[in-house]
Amino acid sequence: MFQDSSIEEMPILLDRVSDSASDFLQDAEIWRDHQMPALENPLRNGDPDSDRTLQSFSKPVEQPEQSNRKIPLRCLQAFSFSHAVRRIVFHPDEEMLLTVGSPTRGSLSEVTNTVRAWNWRTGNPIFSLKGHRAPIRAIALSQDGYTLVTGSDDRTIKVWNVRTGEELTTLNGQRSPVSAIAISADGQTVVSSGCNQYELRDRQARWTVRDRALRIWKLPQGEITHLLPCVSDAPILSMRGKALLKIERRPEVISLQTGETRLHLNWLTACEQWLAMTSD
Repeated sequence: MFQDSSIEEMPILLDRVSDSASDFLQDAEIWRDHQMPALENPLRNGDPDSDRTLQSFSKPVEQPEQSNRKIPLRCLQAFSFSHAVRRIVFHPDEEMLLTVGSPTRGSLSEVTNTVRAWNWRTGNPIFSLKGHRAPIRAIALSQDGYTLVTGSDDRTIKVWNVRTGEELTTLNGQRSPVSAIAISADGQTVVSSGCNQYELRDRQARWTVRDRALRIWKLPQGEITHLLPCVSDAPILSMRGKALLKIERRPEVISLQTGETRLHLNWLTACEQWLAMTSD
């Protein structure tokens, strides 16, 4: 048996970026838009003067006046792990960091099946959330910082009280490993994604479980209110208010109350992988 999911993970996204960091990224955009065409065109057209063009780019680039401010960057804390890290989530109290280990050859279950909480200012561990019987694929934290949900290869979703480390409930009903998960700001609604499973028969991968579906759960009862189709095995889920943003090749905005698609967005290009929604 094997699953159509790789150990390779999507890049970790830090959604709390300081204003100074935003300015730094904007400067990079300005440089790319104004300087790259001048460098690319001679190379593309076989210009014999391209060597001189390359030499000119070894000189400092003159930046627009409003972006000359230097950004002081320094490392606040460094963590050294004995294993690969699969997921990282910052707690809104600005001191707690939650991590999950990545399954690799020789990795221990206590690393892959457990959520570890750290005080990132001191680097000291705070507590561990144990209970899953297989590696955790996805985690999501409510906006108030009280409720954490974890989705695992054991086909369960666990709901935790982050303040106390208590397991509140286990949601059963997934037919396959949980590949993506999201939780509402108030911690009362959870959306999870399943994935197809295959086995190798006659040198061909054949379906054993078809479970490309989104499930909308209502807490604390843990009942499934809607079951929605899904195109990919691991969509990106973002929840704001009463709407869910399902990011696949063609993103959809879905009503959490009715389960109906309220809006289709334009098709994504091959380079676009992440989107986000405003609070309203």
